[in-house]
Amino acid sequence: MKTEYIKYEEENKDEKTIIFPVSAYTIPDIESFCAVLLKYFSRGYRLGSSIEMKRFRHYYETFYGTKIQQNDKEVEEIIRQCGIEYEGRVYMSQTMMDEELKKRLFMYIEKSIVEGKTVLYFESIFHEFSEEFLDHHSNIYDSDMLKAYISYMAEDKYFIGKNYILNKKCTFINPIDDVRICLKKYGLPMKVDNLCRTLSHIPEGQIKKILHNYPEFVRNGESEYFHVDSFSVLEEELENISLLLTKEIEEHEYLTGNELYDIIKRKYPYIYERNISFSVIGWRDALKYKLDTRYSFTGNIVSSKEKELSISDVFSNYARNQSSFTLQEVLDFAKNIGSGSTVYFDALYKNAARVSQVQFVSREDIKFQVKKTDEILDSFCTGTYIALSKVKNLGILPEASHPWTPFLLECYVEHYSERYYLMHSGYNINIVVGAIVKKSKLYSSFASLLIDILAESGVTLQKKDALNYLFDNGYISCRAYTKIETILISARAKRNKKEN
Repeated sequence: MKTEYIKYEEENKDEKTIIFPVSAYTIPDIESFCAVLLKYFSRGYRLGSSIEMKRFRHYYETFYGTKIQQNDKEVEEIIRQCGIEYEGRVYMSQTMMDEELKKRLFMYIEKSIVEGKTVLYFESIFHEFSEEFLDHHSNIYDSDMLKAYISYMAEDKYFIGKNYILNKKCTFINPIDDVRICLKKYGLPMKVDNLCRTLSHIPEGQIKKILHNYPEFVRNGESEYFHVDSFSVLEEELENISLLLTKEIEEHEYLTGNELYDIIKRKYPYIYERNISFSVIGWRDALKYKLDTRYSFTGNIVSSKEKELSISDVFSNYARNQSSFTLQEVLDFAKNIGSGSTVYFDALYKNAARVSQVQFVSREDIKFQVKKTDEILDSFCTGTYIALSKVKNLGILPEASHPWTPFLLECYVEHYSERYYLMHSGYNINIVVGAIVKKSKLYSSFASLLIDILAESGVTLQKKDALNYLFDNGYISCRAYTKIETILISARAKRNKKEN
């Protein structure tokens, strides 16, 4: 009977061994206790419970016609040696899994080792057999419990780590090696689902974490990766690409990943042909890995190490270098540099102002009569704040360098007003949203403003009603807000305090 040895590995990877003391009790004692546990405690014996102890003594006396002579502490010591201890309970191995399922489980482990899998994760083994555990009405509820079972039944056959099994005690395994070998062998972009099926002995979450955290695994597209060594480029060719990059950056400050791809395709078609299976993103990030010490790769922007540029910097420079541009032009620019339909308005507005829904001009071309404009806004904002969209009659505002529109008013409040400031959740492509707030009242965040708005409104403080109110009054751009539940709690408390 197996009662003495269990091995495990701590986070620091120092191997430790727990050796339970050899039983001072006789084999008949243990065997008789096992028989009671097997017959009456199929769901495990709960340690440290006086009620469980009374039940055990009662069943023992019923089963054998005699009372247990040992005291409670001694009884529990014997019970611990009868089975598998897990989370404060002792289970008999026979009740955790039947012989048929046990045989298939260890055949799976042995087969995996024979096939060359050097490490097996308990989470993956549990996933592999989860339906069978359910169908066989086993007592295996999770991967940790499966670990306890395998550790007990396998004795010293395997090295049992914190969350995995090794077939050799002297071997240290890093799952990154398995991912690396698999992708290198495949040689082409591989779907993550396919990779997870191939490496079924490694938990899916761990594979995805490895792919995300190690740049040698290059993203080729949505849920698709390849190993950087699969991207074929010779050192001499890499030097030629570097010369191209240097020239482009000297002339234009930066270039996009798309432009880099197009230049190489045009200039070095033989490199392109060898790597035709990889996407533009894959090309960019593979070259990023190989040239990272020479150039800055930030998102889809490639620039010099001495003057690193982000997408935000590029939007700011775009606005600085043009006297005017349209919304469509900036959307086309965003698409070209790889930000999709996302416009970095905060960066854009460092050098530009939006004067209408479709037109932007240089900030240098904007002029306002600040004092008179603020005085007129006072007539609209009689309280602490007002929704930007509620300022309707823009014709009464003092003459400015451009005709007044909601977008020009948004620009004025944000950058020029002496009495007011703008609060919103972000700039919007099609409309203006948010509030004009008096500088005499400072809010720490847009959420804190929304708390006041809802507390002071007459709206029912329920999620749907509150979102409808904020949207209908122009404070938010859609009927959704990520912090609305927290805001409602605070608004309710503020309203109740005011009413009391």
